[in-house]
Amino acid sequence: MNLRIKSILALVLAGTMLLPTLMACTKQEEGSTTTTTVTTTKPEEPAPDYAALLASNPYAKAAETLMEETIDNYYNKRTHTIRFTLTNGGTNYVWPVAAFVEALCESYVLFPENKKIKDCYIDMLDHGFDKYKVTNATLNTPAGRFTGITYYNSSAGNKGDFYYDDNAWICLRYLKAYEQFGKEDYLKRAKEILEFLWTGYDDYQGGGIYWSKLYSDNGKSNKGVCTNGPAAISHLWMYQLTGEEIYFERGKLLYDWVNDTLRDGKGIYFAGVNDPWQPAYDQGTMLYASCLMYEITQDKAYLKLATASSRAIANHMFSATGTGENMKVTMKRNPIYKAWCVGWSTRGIVKYVETKPGKSTYMTLMKNVMDQTLLTKDKNGQYDPFFCSPGKDFWDKDYFDDDAMQPAGVVIVLQLIAYYDVYQMNISYEE
Repeated sequence: MNLRIKSILALVLAGTMLLPTLMACTKQEEGSTTTTTVTTTKPEEPAPDYAALLASNPYAKAAETLMEETIDNYYNKRTHTIRFTLTNGGTNYVWPVAAFVEALCESYVLFPENKKIKDCYIDMLDHGFDKYKVTNATLNTPAGRFTGITYYNSSAGNKGDFYYDDNAWICLRYLKAYEQFGKEDYLKRAKEILEFLWTGYDDYQGGGIYWSKLYSDNGKSNKGVCTNGPAAISHLWMYQLTGEEIYFERGKLLYDWVNDTLRDGKGIYFAGVNDPWQPAYDQGTMLYASCLMYEITQDKAYLKLATASSRAIANHMFSATGTGENMKVTMKRNPIYKAWCVGWSTRGIVKYVETKPGKSTYMTLMKNVMDQTLLTKDKNGQYDPFFCSPGKDFWDKDYFDDDAMQPAGVVIVLQLIAYYDVYQMNISYEE
């Protein structure tokens, strides 16, 4: 069912040979001192037909179909909103909305000609998040009093509390959208969020941004990777886009704090201060941030950290029995939490492979898991959001299988595997 990596390699490598190769030969005529140079042009090899490759990729096909069905089931075009579940049509919280937009984004990367996906994606960027937007706010935080702040609340209509991690996820959506479409409003929105994120930073426990405006969680600090991982990525990415040093300085500050405070000896990250959980998405965001730090600085120390994490994540998240075609892989339930979380661990691995080309054990195991998951499609067109993994989650309870975040997360994992299969085959797969 899987596309073999090496079977695609030759096709994609052909696409890297688009520039003509000039072949010079010399011919000296008898009795003449004149040298004639004959230049011929090697015929261009046809570029790979990526649409055809995607059409034959089982993960890509499943991802596109599931994304379209998820749009049909959860998206309300008239109100620019995303519902909670298949049976609860109320307006969802902003975090699942951000996850939904993330799935749309990844779908657009692979299927830019799909009008349903593109139209929904742009509508949610332009109008969907506005349901949660608060402008010109005054905030009193441990870091001080701030005025004129723009942020996104957890509930539509300025209800409930704001969360710094929710805003970091939204920021990432606007940064990616700015790269894709070049719309200045997207960059402006991302900058506004970055200013808001910094209202949650102080030196308590050495640094870091809090999780919510409540600033504490059952008497413990709620500073953790769920906020500081995507916040670090957002700042470093903004630096790459704008060259403004303040973003690199802040991004590095967040990145260093997480590594100094929450990283274990194997390269796996704890969820937060005084929190022993090590969820999937925290591993992905910090691996991604390590790769960005290496891209920006070319300091191999960051690449070394990324390499250690990439190797540790596979052991942390998967259990495997048997070998070869008889290998059976399951995911350890505790690191999963939501399908979307696995999307971020997978995204971190893909970023690492882009940064340091090589074979990914994680992706081999993830594809095995998804082969099993693709067999679980139910009457609503959805797949097992816990990837055929046994047992309960970290809190010993199950979440709604049809929560909007679940199909969105499955879409993201499928899309990233397809991307890995088709677009990343022009790299060397040496250990």
